[in-house]
Amino acid sequence: MKSEKFSGMMRVVQFNWPLYLVAAFIATLLAVISFTHSIDASMRIVCGVATVLIIAQIIASLVVSHLVYDLSSFSNWQWLKEITTIEKPRILLIHAGYDETNNVLPGIFSTSEVVTVDFYDALEAKEPSIKKARELYPSALIPTCTTLSNWPINDASIDLALLAFAAHEITDREQRLLLFREIRRVLSNQGQALLIEHLRDMPNFMAFGFGCFHFLPRSEWLRCARLSSLTVKRQYKITPFVGVFSLCP
Repeated sequence: MKSEKFSGMMRVVQFNWPLYLVAAFIATLLAVISFTHSIDASMRIVCGVATVLIIAQIIASLVVSHLVYDLSSFSNWQWLKEITTIEKPRILLIHAGYDETNNVLPGIFSTSEVVTVDFYDALEAKEPSIKKARELYPSALIPTCTTLSNWPINDASIDLALLAFAAHEITDREQRLLLFREIRRVLSNQGQALLIEHLRDMPNFMAFGFGCFHFLPRSEWLRCARLSSLTVKRQYKITPFVGVFSLCP
């Protein structure tokens, strides 16, 4: 039971352990230098401060990962049932090789059809963390397709599209637009798409340091919505670190 309480945080470590290892090595090296009396005192102070900052950054990222993936509503995704008023919504799960919902959607929407798009193969650049996640936790749902557009899904046939922690993996702006326009095509008139992302903002900078630049700013997601003829019905945060955008036709 104890390990399950930290399973989300531990997955983050599993996917990104080389980065944590490098950070720990650098912190250790700087700490050794800061205690080396043969080196100039000002340099030792700089190394000591840098050591503290790196350790604080590691701890902050772990604490925030635990808060987001273990203690918030993302730990079970049951809140999705309150998102749509349609009795048997047709669900579209879109991801980039790793299903953030941990394969729980068919259980949450037991009477609904869940369709999956996995655009991992369409990515121009694949992050090592995504590769590792894909290997360790393959999705139980067989994807309908693996592209960013031209999905074999009828127009206006999806009631709820979920795009969680995946869209930022698309580094090309035009490719991102392709994805959003395809989402707009398949959404029903009463449907909505949920975009869930860490944002490139101050809370995520404090949590992940320069790693937050892997994420995209709020303005980019608003641009994608606007140019795809999607209306931002609602936007809010779950924890200070994760933004949720409800997009409608």
